[in-house]
Amino acid sequence: MADDETRQAFQVQYVGENPDDHTMDVEELGPALIAFGKMIRAANDELNQDKARVRVLVASDFEHRCFHINFEVVQILKDITDFLQSNHVELAELLKRLGIIVTGTAGIVGSVFGYLKWKRGRKIDKVAEIKDSPGTLVLKIEGDNNTIQISKDVFQLAQNREVLDAVEEALAPLQNGRGKTIKFGTDEVRMVEYRQRDVEDIIASCEDGGPIELAPVVWTAPRWI
Repeated sequence: MADDETRQAFQVQYVGENPDDHTMDVEELGPALIAFGKMIRAANDELNQDKARVRVLVASDFEHRCFHINFEVVQILKDITDFLQSNHVELAELLKRLGIIVTGTAGIVGSVFGYLKWKRGRKIDKVAEIKDSPGTLVLKIEGDNNTIQISKDVFQLAQNREVLDAVEEALAPLQNGRGKTIKFGTDEVRMVEYRQRDVEDIIASCEDGGPIELAPVVWTAPRWI
């Protein structure tokens, strides 16, 4: 492996209803696989700009009740000084912010998938930066007591149309009733699971996504009026 190159493997499982059916329609699988590549490339372009590029590789095998896909992502820095100085979003962190790799409680709202699930297609009323916590935003969505804090990077990705379109495409096999669950993870990190209802919430948030203007800076944890 070159000095300016990092690799990260992860797995995706599409779990079906029939335990004896280990097949998947190629017209569903093909776009879903391509969507993961689009999603990761779009996220890398959004956060790293021209500092790094990524390639997404895939190999698959079959397991009981699911179609199991092994991905490997390769991130190549265009400037070796970015590698030495860590002046970019590293590959593992990029996948964590998307929610493909989940550690701790990040799956709640600390990732794109987790945030879209939590949002459930509800409208955003206000977004502001927190002065005392650089890189953190506070969001208020429609309804009472619906205020959360979220990473600015995660929010930025969740407003990126290319990322949102790829998320929808990756979840398409679960939208037609054939599949019931999708799981993400690695050999070292627990699998995070999204069921059909979760997928519906995520898709609703993808369709609602769009540019949001930041409100004035909030100095401390806010009380919205």
